[in-house]
Amino acid sequence: MSNSVIAVLIFFLLTLSSCDLVNPPECTLDFRSVVVEVNGAQLSKTYTIAGQADTLHKNENPVSGNFYTIIDDNNQSELENSEMDVVFHGYMGDSLAVSETYEVGADECHIFKVSGKNIIEL
Repeated sequence: MSNSVIAVLIFFLLTLSSCDLVNPPECTLDFRSVVVEVNGAQLSKTYTIAGQADTLHKNENPVSGNFYTIIDDNNQSELENSEMDVVFHGYMGDSLAVSETYEVGADECHIFKVSGKNIIEL
């Protein structure tokens, strides 16, 4: 073989080895959520807003007891390999009772919280 053919073969082998086709991310089948505990009152509905008006998550019932979802893996593809600020709004009837900012992100598999309160006291 000529040197140029060997060089081209080495180039293609190196290019293919830089793509991790053999070892893609090992995502679990877990469905992950970022939640907040709200003490002091039951919220009637919650929204998580990104930017000026994009509603990422709407919930009219708590996940369990007084825990509410801020964001979950349904939004993973929108946030993949990035982070963003979102605002969690909780209402009692028609009145805004909670407005908290969270920084959330996602990797190749799941959503996660970067910063924000774990517990909100009303």
